[in-house]
Amino acid sequence: MCREVWSALSMFRDAEEVFRMRAAVLADPFPTVTLSTATIDAARLLVRDHVTRLIVVDAAQRPMTMLEGTRLLHNAVPTSGRDDSVRARMVEEPAASIFPRDVAEGTVNDVLPSPMPDLPVVGVDASLLEAAAAMAECGIPLVAVVSTNDALVGAITVDAVLDRLLSA
Repeated sequence: MCREVWSALSMFRDAEEVFRMRAAVLADPFPTVTLSTATIDAARLLVRDHVTRLIVVDAAQRPMTMLEGTRLLHNAVPTSGRDDSVRARMVEEPAASIFPRDVAEGTVNDVLPSPMPDLPVVGVDASLLEAAAAMAECGIPLVAVVSTNDALVGAITVDAVLDRLLSA
């Protein structure tokens, strides 16, 4: 997989130099939640930070998984609406605009699928190539960057990788 990522990105000039950059330098702060975070707070965080997913961390700030914004929608839309698009069109807008009480009062743990989705993780000393390969392998446009004690330092997004490559 790494070889495929490298060959696909080698068209960018100076890509080799960019790929020597370390994850610690490239990682940006990224919004996090815990399993006990209220889903309504997670939804507000997604909106506030203009992201489509959140990193779920444990009490020691170690990344565990991620919460996709679509999981909140999945649990907010009644089963009848998910299973039948015609029935979903018939729901009146005022009723559809109310965030369901059981979702609003739930926690991140309540809406995560089982098993929890994999989150690609690299150490602070990982290269940009390693981060890009982890994203490509998992099919997730985000990689968590952790310190030597596995605590979250930040994240590298596919946008950040491409930005570095295109500006090289």
